[in-house]
Amino acid sequence: MGTGLALGLRYNPALDGLRAVAVVLVVSDHSLVPVFDQGYFGVDLFFVLSGFLITRLLVDEFDATGRVDLLRFNLRRFLRLAPPLLLFLTAYVLIAPLLWPQFDFLSHARDAGLAGFYLSDYSQALWHSPKVLIHTWSLSVEQHFYLVWPLVFLLLARLELRWRVAGLFVIYLLANAWRIYEYETIGWDATYYRFDTRIAGLIFGALLAISLQYKGPISEKAANAAGLFAWAALLVCLSVGYWDAPWSLVMMTNLAHMAAFGFLISASNQNSWVSSILSAKPMVGIGIISYGMYLWHYPAALYLRELFPWYLTGPLVLGFSIAMATISYFALERPLQRYRRNLGHQHRAGRSRGALPLPGEPVPDPGLPVRELPRERSDRVLPAARLLADLARPHAAHQFGGVGRHATADASVLPADQSAWWRHGAVPTCDPVRACRPAEHGGVDVGELRPAGLRARHDVPSDPEHRGDGGSPEG
Repeated sequence: MGTGLALGLRYNPALDGLRAVAVVLVVSDHSLVPVFDQGYFGVDLFFVLSGFLITRLLVDEFDATGRVDLLRFNLRRFLRLAPPLLLFLTAYVLIAPLLWPQFDFLSHARDAGLAGFYLSDYSQALWHSPKVLIHTWSLSVEQHFYLVWPLVFLLLARLELRWRVAGLFVIYLLANAWRIYEYETIGWDATYYRFDTRIAGLIFGALLAISLQYKGPISEKAANAAGLFAWAALLVCLSVGYWDAPWSLVMMTNLAHMAAFGFLISASNQNSWVSSILSAKPMVGIGIISYGMYLWHYPAALYLRELFPWYLTGPLVLGFSIAMATISYFALERPLQRYRRNLGHQHRAGRSRGALPLPGEPVPDPGLPVRELPRERSDRVLPAARLLADLARPHAAHQFGGVGRHATADASVLPADQSAWWRHGAVPTCDPVRACRPAEHGGVDVGELRPAGLRARHDVPSDPEHRGDGGSPEG
């Protein structure tokens, strides 16, 4: 399967940088910073990025196994998104009655329940609730997408690529038409917050992931042009995309989608100027914790902007959200990454993605009986065959002593643990070449998309202990 614009199987720090841009826009908007009054378009950037990354994970798993493990998919999303949210909501229920005494404890508890069960998109659109946790509407939109999209993806996967792309494009057009119709019919608030009227950005990201799946690398010149378009489109959104203005929900939302498209194209070439900016270490660092920042920033902004002018509120909210997100990341999110990473390794164990059947391995066929080698012959053939298969894989040269005239099949050149595997005929529980490190945000495991052996230009540590991940406002 093609890696699609270098955004397929490897970690790209520029995507974390794009998360940083999105979350800073949203935080600045909610802190009433004048230049960023239209920063709510950052949520649209999150939506497109989440749709893109989630679909890349589904495509990769489907191409590898011919199926999608829905239980594993939802478990990984739950472990990524739910614990930080539950920590935030627990703190909110304990502290909110002191900060907003005009609402009783039951009101705060009810709002936390709406957010915790991912119902705040429709409750906000229909009943203007929750009162303080308004920002959790986007988490609900994404969670509903995570529940529905894998099933739709499995239906589309049965089609040829061109029909898959055409079908998704039609769905994207219909989603936009539905949003415009609902806005004209029932107004801004009832349209802006709902899953069914805001799904277009997520579908657009999925459309990009599938349509660009087999495209070759983008040239530096094209990537720079795409980056210039992306910044220009985003600037237009921030300049004239006023809240409550008809054109903002009707047209500017789609322009924000196109801006995200430009950023993704530009980020695919790590020599582009946009990629260089987004891959800067401060940008990547903020992107890693952007999910936590999104969770914690809004109550702080809502409280502090009533006490201080914007030039104090902005830095205070940004500092508070970074501090709380960092605590959440190191105390809760990063430890859970190990368990989620083990789920991924178990899922990939036994055979690398796209590998041909090895000698002696039974190949199930619905119409033919399964033929297996005798036990004593299989014991001799399988270890050597697996070693040769790994030597033939891309990116394996540095692991196994080179290729061609520099290659060697001598197990003595293997690292000690790998040498022991092959010497004893054992199969490692995870692929030593393609082992992926988790890197997340917003429910999207960017780290699942990059083998540890491929280093990014800015050399973000490949050790999973040094990375988090991100994707949408929630992640």
